[in-house]
Amino acid sequence: NVIKIYHEINGDKSYVILKVKFDLLKDKELVKTFTYDRKVLVSKNNPYEFVNSLNKTFDEIIQELLKEISKL
Repeated sequence: NVIKIYHEINGDKSYVILKVKFDLLKDKELVKTFTYDRKVLVSKNNPYEFVNSLNKTFDEIIQELLKEISKL
């Protein structure tokens, strides 16, 4: 579930705000929930850099999620 995804601007700084939740199920039973809440500084305040930073943040979260799942 994507809980939050937006572009925040504070003064001259631009941020990706991303909060996602993953539920791990086995036989329709909840095994574990993983929640990630990130605020990442965007290098430039423009749409391309926002999307690029958002994609990198999603990728980092997925890699972290896969590592956590492999420990189970």
